[in-house]
Amino acid sequence: MIQPSMIQPNDPQTSSNTPLDAPSLVGQASLREQCHALLASNRLGHAYLFAGAKGTGALAFALAFAETIQGGDRPWFHHPDIHVFLPEPTTFSDAARKERLETLHQDSYAFDHEGVPVEGRSNTQERSNARSFYSIGQFRELIKPVTVLRPNTAERLIVVLHDIDTMRAESANAFLKLLEEPPRDVIFLMTTPSTDILMPTILSRCQVLRLSPCSQQEIVSALVADGRSVEDAQLAAQLSHGQVGLAKAMDVDAFRSSKEELIQFLRASYTMDAASISALTQRVAQSYSLEQQIAWLGSLEWMLRDLLLLRETGDSTMILHQDQAKVMTDFIKALGDARIDEMIEVVGQTKPWLLQNVQMKLILPVISFRFAALMRGEDPMISHHDSWKHYPAAG
Repeated sequence: MIQPSMIQPNDPQTSSNTPLDAPSLVGQASLREQCHALLASNRLGHAYLFAGAKGTGALAFALAFAETIQGGDRPWFHHPDIHVFLPEPTTFSDAARKERLETLHQDSYAFDHEGVPVEGRSNTQERSNARSFYSIGQFRELIKPVTVLRPNTAERLIVVLHDIDTMRAESANAFLKLLEEPPRDVIFLMTTPSTDILMPTILSRCQVLRLSPCSQQEIVSALVADGRSVEDAQLAAQLSHGQVGLAKAMDVDAFRSSKEELIQFLRASYTMDAASISALTQRVAQSYSLEQQIAWLGSLEWMLRDLLLLRETGDSTMILHQDQAKVMTDFIKALGDARIDEMIEVVGQTKPWLLQNVQMKLILPVISFRFAALMRGEDPMISHHDSWKHYPAAG
């Protein structure tokens, strides 16, 4: 661990008026107390790592900590001494970079969830942090030059780095040198979903601040405060698997409206109705945005989970699709040997394909073909290890 510097906070308030206590931040009572204790100690270190699974709000709290350190009088987006960086795709423009920061300014949870892009994000932006990283070019041209600047209006300069685990080896080694000999007036605030995936040498030079999973009730309360109805908030919280950012971006109306379509897809898959599968695939592929396609697959996954839960418990009050309980009950009775757990795995395996630019018109037929066997309790003809065989011409 590095030794704390003698940098003094800009007289931050430790009452409920600081950015760390903003109602827009969800949960993390222990983390808030820890951050306030650090500020009250008047001895801040050079590097802090906010470590928490996707959806816990690591970036949101890092930004709030940065604002509080700088006095809490203005948001990070307008503060000349707070610089925020996100991992980027290989090709990225200044306009796209600015747009992403504006999105983050509007919603500090915008980039804090797995798999589903933020609604309304333009095509110039990356669709998933999983395809983004810190290149050595980004480090040399954007990040390192900031660290040699003198603070403008504050006593120190703060550099926020989201998802530092995406640093390529060359970038990580260059960044390590900064941490080993940190600039006097610079504080680094970093985030990562797990400390296990970081270079030990980087981790050893940071003070780790850990985040806990958010409870469903905490997410519901946050969504209701944002103006969602209690019913919509509860549904979004259930669908988000505890990911606050995902719950905020969730279109629950689209989830509800997709039910009939999902049932049609399951029926057509079982009967191997090629015409129906083709028509439905074409509709979803051509009429839905990427975000809607991902949500559609997520809804399919949830419907299958409801089927599994209903089969195991027989209690229809525990499922999300209660209005489809009779249809689901009939499904279970007719297809008692269905390998529903494996069907769920199929959807989980194929969802990331959308983020790798695989088109929905290719994905849905693969899912349908595999479902046809699994609903009969049989092994699919093609192993999931050889998914490319579904399209020999593409091989």
